[in-house]
Amino acid sequence: MNIITVKINGMEYNLKGEENDEYLHMVAKFVDKRIRTLMENNSKLGSGDATILAALNMGDELLKNKESYERLSENFTKASNDNKFLISELEQMKKQVESLENINKELQEQVESLSGNQDLRLKEEMQKIDSEKEVMTEVSKEIKSENE
Repeated sequence: MNIITVKINGMEYNLKGEENDEYLHMVAKFVDKRIRTLMENNSKLGSGDATILAALNMGDELLKNKESYERLSENFTKASNDNKFLISELEQMKKQVESLENINKELQEQVESLSGNQDLRLKEEMQKIDSEKEVMTEVSKEIKSENE
């Protein structure tokens, strides 16, 4: 435990605290400056009144900062939860995209396969028609030669 002597508004005080000397001096200097500023701005204020007014002002700031901190903490928690939800949604959508890409790939393969099968069937039909044409041509020639 640290014990230091500080000067606030011209009076010496012994401060005892867990914090280091530098921090305790910084706090004392802050309080001293607030009191002195109030006294400089209003020459009618006595030392005691300035001290009380400084304490009230710092208490007001502390409470407002506490409310602000709580609001920001709530906003942060909400934003963090929203972020977790959005990350989860994003992961689900990535899985859906991957699934749809796989389905699309399979369908493209089926289209290519069907297209290839159709080409093969058309070639077979063409060959069949060509062979029937040849047969018809031969039959036609035979009939023509018989009729002459």
